Amino acid sequence: MKPSAFRSKFQNALHSPFQKESVFLLLSLCAWMLLPLFWGLAFFLKTDANVLIVIGCMIWTYYWLKYLFSTDEAV
Repeated sequence: MKPSAFRSKFQNALHSPFQKESVFLLLSLCAWMLLPLFWGLAFFLKTDANVLIVIGCMIWTYYWLKYLFSTDEAV
């Protein structure tokens, strides 16, 4: 099976990170990974929920990176 175009573009960007399109894709990936952390801590900074937000962000990042950079389609 052929991986999706979304995955293949990010995998190509990882292999050649200094091309113009690759830099944009990797920066957008970093922003996407940090999005739940930013919004979660913006709203829950003074509460105990910020620990849950950080743990949730770690899980969010793990599963996105697992999906994007795995080699088989059945993830």
